Amino acid sequence: MYSKIIKNMNENQIEAITSNNKNLLILAGAGSGKTRVLVNRIFWLIKNQNISPKSILAVTFTNKSSKEIYNRINKLIKFNINDIWVGTFHGLAYKMLYLNSNNKNFQIIDKNDQIYLIKSITKKLNLDIKKYPPIKSMYYINKIKNLGLYSKDYVDMNCSNEFNNKLLYIYKIYQKECYKHCFLDFGEILISANDFLFKNPVVLKKYNMQFKYILIDEFQDINNIQYKWISTIKNKNNKIMVVGDDDQSIYGWRGAKSEFIQKFIFDYPDTKIIRLEQNYRSTGNILFAANELINNNNNRIKKKLWTQKKNGELISIYSAKNEIDEAVFIVNYIKIWKYNGGLLNDFAVLYRKNIQSNILEKILLRNNINYEILNSINFFNRIEIKLIIFYLRFILNNNDNISFLKIINTPKRGIGINTINKINEISKKYKISLFKAVYKILKYKILKNRQFLNLNGFFILINEIKKKIINLKLYEQINYIIQKIDLFLMYKKKEDFKIRINNVYELIELSKKFYFENIKETEILKLFLSNIILNNDNIDIKKIDSVKLMTLHSSKGLEFNQVFIIGMEEGIFPNKFIINSKSLEEERRLAYVGITRAKKKLILTYTKSRYLHGKNIFPIPSRFIKEIPKKFIKKIENYKIIL
Repeated sequence: MYSKIIKNMNENQIEAITSNNKNLLILAGAGSGKTRVLVNRIFWLIKNQNISPKSILAVTFTNKSSKEIYNRINKLIKFNINDIWVGTFHGLAYKMLYLNSNNKNFQIIDKNDQIYLIKSITKKLNLDIKKYPPIKSMYYINKIKNLGLYSKDYVDMNCSNEFNNKLLYIYKIYQKECYKHCFLDFGEILISANDFLFKNPVVLKKYNMQFKYILIDEFQDINNIQYKWISTIKNKNNKIMVVGDDDQSIYGWRGAKSEFIQKFIFDYPDTKIIRLEQNYRSTGNILFAANELINNNNNRIKKKLWTQKKNGELISIYSAKNEIDEAVFIVNYIKIWKYNGGLLNDFAVLYRKNIQSNILEKILLRNNINYEILNSINFFNRIEIKLIIFYLRFILNNNDNISFLKIINTPKRGIGINTINKINEISKKYKISLFKAVYKILKYKILKNRQFLNLNGFFILINEIKKKIINLKLYEQINYIIQKIDLFLMYKKKEDFKIRINNVYELIELSKKFYFENIKETEILKLFLSNIILNNDNIDIKKIDSVKLMTLHSSKGLEFNQVFIIGMEEGIFPNKFIINSKSLEEERRLAYVGITRAKKKLILTYTKSRYLHGKNIFPIPSRFIKEIPKKFIKKIENYKIIL
């Protein structure tokens, strides 16, 4: 069994898998096989050390990673899915809350729900939406929650600033609304889970005893509350392995700090550090370029990627006249490749901002080249799917004002803005939910005939659905709602009718697979709705042959034979909002991530002029290009036009 585990592994990988050291820090460079190490570490613990799967906690940052780890382990060892705890920070924290808390009425809300709720609060406070945009308030709230703090605990260094004072007040009201409606946003899941463990020492001791081995992936992306949660679960008897690469820390804007790698070493002085520097993905020249670039960062743990592969092609640089020329060059390059028998799947085009893909998309379309934008619209965020989810949410919780406003006149049932304003007025006056306000309006016949009849029809519909689906299976509940609201009729005249209907059928199929023994259907519905939001970060790459377009952030964890990084210009990449050396270093790490996505070929492009945000700009090449030594670069002077 041991020989099976270490087969085709290098010396450092084997040490990481089999080490008996209490605290392990695995510095895993890009393309160094860290997922394989994590999987085989778990396999080794179970098969060679006879550790129960229930004693292992494996934490990842994305659902894609947790599914990949679970599926790989399952191929090696067959075991019950509930035995091993593999999941994201939020997913595992939610699981702890759900299994141990007496209050199971909480409902997870996503970013869209947050923005909707904050917008409502901002209006109620008579604040200018343009001055206090809900998305900015949401980032402010999430930033504080990532620190593990509530509004009452947070002392803003800019407290004398009226703008920040207002944001803090919005947070305070937002939190009250969340408590009132039993809403949990992502930050709240971890804060609540941590608080729950502190207030329930018996439960905490249970998990301290249960998880003898803790493994954490992507440790460079951890934030304050996540570090607190792990520190709470870990005790002196646990063994912990953290895997990370400070050179790939690119989420500072959401509270991630690569400094937690250094903090881990400080908190656990007996930590053994193992470096995984052999790269199995890229050619030598790509790695030389990546190493030279990242060496310009001062705040990092020194490491150097290397490979046994050949040096391969030099890094290509193309200087375009403008963004149209840049896009035409890329499409020509791809067309020649395809003409010579190559696949579109070989290509990824990476960019700093989503807006950069607009021109490229048009030229790809004009040339009938299949492309796919990764991380554009998640399946569960599609209009027809969201509508069904809002109905399910509201049936489960009639106090869910967000869902109420989404479904009250969808499909159209003659309930206009005047009726909705009246509902809001009654709700505010009596401090009751919007649906209870509807009941009061109908009971006392506050509205005129037609308005009354339309609202009464909605009230009857909701109560009929609620009464009917109580004993139905989850997929039957969804089917019943679809029929009652005439969903298919609503989209019948749409051009993408078939696509929308297929999406609805896919949701039904997913709900059929979502099953737990000895759990009531209402509880299954709660878990299903929570699972949808907790799994909303998945990026599904379609199997059709297509060029992949994505932001540099979305490219993390992926690899492609040939990679374009476009818009390598000062003010775009690095972006113009760089305020200090710390933020510049994060931009450089993002460039490093982009470069190390390429397996065989890397092409960097920049323009001499660009039309952006309604005006012409004349950028200079990015400093990141200049930081790659000339001996690794080949300039493309011209190209053959075959458009």
